Amino acid sequence: MVTKITLVRHAQSTGNAKECFTGQTDVDLSELGHKQAELTAQTLANEEFTAIYSSDLKRAYLTAKFIAKFHKLDITTTPDLREINLGIFQGKSFIEVEKEYPEEFTAISRRDLNVVIPNGESHGMLRDRVIKAFNKIISNHIGGNILLVVHGGVIFHINHYILGIAPTETFRLSYKISNCSISCYEMIEKERWRLVSFNETAHLNELKQARSVNSQFLTTSEKIFGCS
Repeated sequence: MVTKITLVRHAQSTGNAKECFTGQTDVDLSELGHKQAELTAQTLANEEFTAIYSSDLKRAYLTAKFIAKFHKLDITTTPDLREINLGIFQGKSFIEVEKEYPEEFTAISRRDLNVVIPNGESHGMLRDRVIKAFNKIISNHIGGNILLVVHGGVIFHINHYILGIAPTETFRLSYKISNCSISCYEMIEKERWRLVSFNETAHLNELKQARSVNSQFLTTSEKIFGCS
């Protein structure tokens, strides 16, 4: 019995637009983010989802609401699918953090599972809560078609879990997880997965970015979170 999982990263937030560490700060969607969410909803309108889950943070929940309006389903929200808690970094730009907290910045740049951001979380803590929630969702919807609207860091750890990449090897791989990107997996039997699509963004091609994204922002995001 095949279980289908669709992962959507939330639309651009005001924090993304300002190129800041957002973490668990509950920011809204940007103007561009609303357009991205609408196009993503239209793209997924004909999917026969059986359940929709979302982080309880506004940027993910609002993105899920755009999609859910095409489906007669409630959105189940959970704090277990939140982005990593970035503690003292939240609300600051990547450049500010690297300058003001050089030791902490260097430490988390290794993506070590046990390095805890001051007043925040480690990658290990993030992974543990996300994978626990993910497995619970799967077990509750075997044979279903499940949509998860979450965050880049959450998708990163789900990807590694599905692909069998050891938690200690997170630093060996980085990739793009774009706002409102769509990635799909199928669990074809227990502990056996099929990758269907990854970071699909063709549905957003008609949107013109207001400005080019700072390359340093992307580099830093990729270094710390494994994705940008």
